[in-house]
Amino acid sequence: GDVVFSLSLIPSIADPHSYEMVKGDGEKFSQADLIFSGGLGLEHGATISKQLKQHARVVCVGDILRAQFPEKIYFIQDVPDPHIWLDLHLWAQAVDVVEGALQALFPNSSQAQEQIRRGALNTKRLFLQKHYKMKDELSRISPEKRFLVTSHNAFNYFSQAYLQQGIGLESRTSAPEGISPDAQISARDIERVVHFIINNHVEVIFPEFGMSRDSLYKIQELCVGSGHPVRVSSESLCSDSIGDSTGYLEMMEKNAEILAQEWQ
Repeated sequence: GDVVFSLSLIPSIADPHSYEMVKGDGEKFSQADLIFSGGLGLEHGATISKQLKQHARVVCVGDILRAQFPEKIYFIQDVPDPHIWLDLHLWAQAVDVVEGALQALFPNSSQAQEQIRRGALNTKRLFLQKHYKMKDELSRISPEKRFLVTSHNAFNYFSQAYLQQGIGLESRTSAPEGISPDAQISARDIERVVHFIINNHVEVIFPEFGMSRDSLYKIQELCVGSGHPVRVSSESLCSDSIGDSTGYLEMMEKNAEILAQEWQ
C-alpha cells in the first residue's frame, strides 16, 4: 500500500545470477532503508554482492528460509540451489520473513504494522491458493510424462512440489547448464541429459525465457541420431525472470499451463 515505497533493482528480463550494477544502482542502495535479496548465492555478480555485504540492513530471504527449513533446501555439488520461488508453498513462507522485516521499520506505528500484516496475509493466501491449484492440475498428468528437461538447472524445487506427487523420489528434471545459466556446458553435460531423455522416454524439452536454445537443439540432434525423436517446445518456461507475464503468480501459472498442454 502507501506505507512502503518499493522498487526492483534487477530488471524482470535480466539474469539475477550474474547481474552487475549500472549507473544509478548505487544511489538506490544508499537511499534504501531496507534491502531484500534472494540469497543462497543467487546474486553473485561482483558489484551487487559487494553492495549487499556493505549495506547495514539487508535481508537475504533464502538464507533465512534455509535456517528455518534446512530439509527443504536443495544442494548441487555442495552449492545451495537458490531457485526456491519455484515452489509456491515454500515461497509463501518468505512472506513471513518480508512481513517481519517491514514491520521492524515502524516500531512506533501500529497502523503501519497492521497494514503490512493484512497485506502479508492476503499475499500468502494467494500464493497458497495458486500452489494447490497447480498441484492439482499437474497431478492429472500421467507420471510417465512428468519428466522435465530445461535449459538450466532451476526446476528442482518445482519438480519436488508439482511433479513427484504419488511417485518415487528419483530425479524428474535435468538440464545441460548448472544452477547459473552463465556456466560453461561440457560434452559430458550434454551426454548426461541425452541419457536422461532416452531412459525416461521424454518426448518434449523446454527452453527458458531469455536463454539460448543452442544446447537444446544439440541435445535434440543427438537424441534423434540415437533413434529417440524428441521435440523442442515452441513455448518457453520462466525460472529466473517473469518473462512476458505481468507478475510472479501469472508466471507460475503460465509454467503449469505450458507443461500441462505439452504433456497432455
